[in-house]
Amino acid sequence: MDMKELIPNKVASRVLCAALVALPICWAFHVMLTHWVAVPWWDEWLTPGDTLASYYRGTLHFADLWSQHNESRKLFPRLLYLALFVPAGWDVRYGMALTFAWVCAGSAGLYCLLRQCVSRPIACCGFIFMNLLLFSPRQYENFLYGIEGENFTPAFALVFALVCNLRAKSFRMKAMTNGLLALLSTYTCANGMLVWLLAFPAQWKGLPVSESTADRRFWRIAYSLAGIVSIAAYFIGYKHPPDTPPFAIGISKLPRLLHYFTIWVGDLFITSAPAFVGVFILSLFAWLVVVAIRRAEREDSRRAFYPWLNLGSYVLISGLVTASGRVGFGVAVAFDVRYTVFTVFLYIAVIGLFCTAYQNVERSICPKFVALVGAALLLAGWVFTFRQEMPQLERNTTERQHLQLVARWSLAIPANPDLHFLSPYPETLQRIRTLAEHDALRPRLIDGALTRAVERSDTPTSKIAGYLDRVAFVSPDRLLAEGWGQIPGRDAPADCVILGFRDEMDRWKLFGVTETGLPRPDVAIASGNPHLAFAGFGRIFAVHDFPKGSVIFEARAIDLRHKQAFPLAGAMAVTRSKD
Repeated sequence: MDMKELIPNKVASRVLCAALVALPICWAFHVMLTHWVAVPWWDEWLTPGDTLASYYRGTLHFADLWSQHNESRKLFPRLLYLALFVPAGWDVRYGMALTFAWVCAGSAGLYCLLRQCVSRPIACCGFIFMNLLLFSPRQYENFLYGIEGENFTPAFALVFALVCNLRAKSFRMKAMTNGLLALLSTYTCANGMLVWLLAFPAQWKGLPVSESTADRRFWRIAYSLAGIVSIAAYFIGYKHPPDTPPFAIGISKLPRLLHYFTIWVGDLFITSAPAFVGVFILSLFAWLVVVAIRRAEREDSRRAFYPWLNLGSYVLISGLVTASGRVGFGVAVAFDVRYTVFTVFLYIAVIGLFCTAYQNVERSICPKFVALVGAALLLAGWVFTFRQEMPQLERNTTERQHLQLVARWSLAIPANPDLHFLSPYPETLQRIRTLAEHDALRPRLIDGALTRAVERSDTPTSKIAGYLDRVAFVSPDRLLAEGWGQIPGRDAPADCVILGFRDEMDRWKLFGVTETGLPRPDVAIASGNPHLAFAGFGRIFAVHDFPKGSVIFEARAIDLRHKQAFPLAGAMAVTRSKD
């Protein structure tokens, strides 16, 4: 065949490969943009929430930056958050965008690693499937968590360190670069300490070097001492988090630990048998390790298998430590989607090992068949997980949007029971107050004039803006509120509805907030206004400390644009037993 005929085919192949690589990235980015919500959630109120509040109070010290967050010392993330959020305001979507950019950079690092181990065609095929995993549907929730980039950091730091070990000619450069990456990982996430071991500077035979044997020995010693000092400093004043169970150590706890570990590994895709998937992936990795050991007598084979063995070891060690530290919470914790940030790299390591093994074996029918079966299983798992994950993502987004509303009204309604879903930390309200005083919190809180209008026990207006249909206990600690609300004069659903009650002393207390948007075709028909077809609201509140006795519930429809509150008809008497 003429060379000119080959060139178009080569270009077309590269374009197709680039398109297949870009497709899951672009779709994941689209999902992030269409589902992100600007409200800090859960651990974000501690880091970076507490760090930012301390900065604005003028009480931030190095000890605060150094302090523990669970088992981790998040020194570098805290410094990054200060640099990111102090100038622009604390909008967690900036963190999500930064996480996504970091994962894209890590993806490029994986391709560089593949190209050091296999030919371009095999690297392209392997990279397509690595990217499908890295941007898989189970990661969508992680991209919507502003601090999740922290958990990606150790693995990507290891990836770039392994690239340096394979490519850099200068041993000094390897030691310095890998040492900095290991230091960054150690003080970002607890398992980042593993990078010191797994990224130890390596020199491969046959590659030119610019240092003498004595110089290389010096840099090995310097790297080792830096790792010892870094890890030793990490444990100065370290305390086991009081809210976590003790490590599960002992033969009697081994079955539960292994069960947890296999679920942890196998939960990258949604399946009915994650433990089975975990055992399968671990067995596949073990088989490929045996293949790598058998070919270890060849220097080029050792060099090609080396990065994937180290990346897989990182996941296995991290998983066993996690299992021993978390199994006390119960096996169900292993299903936490945030763990897929770690487990995905074992699957990536399996693909890297297989590509390397495929590069070094005869092109018989067996490896091709295994590759096709593996690709088919991965694609089937990806599609099934996508179909299961998207509805869950919609539910999560709806709940985050509600929590955004809760956050905006948090200082006006400090007793809102839904604040417990926003943050588990009792200091959160004080942090919100501090950040709001410096206009540093996104979303911004509700305007003071509207807050004062709602806090009044009576709303001076003759316009009725809807109806409070029902307020009742559906269980001893669950209170249901239903109705519909509109903005008079605009013929539009209320932006939100504020609930409050008058207690036995006739004191007016704000209770909670909920959004409209539930279908109310009866209201649209009765009013002759189709715009009110979704003016309904309904929410169940967890009310563990609700006052006992009789109270009278009332509601207000809120117009955020004009900062007005309108009463709803239908005050409801609610009684909670004093027994």
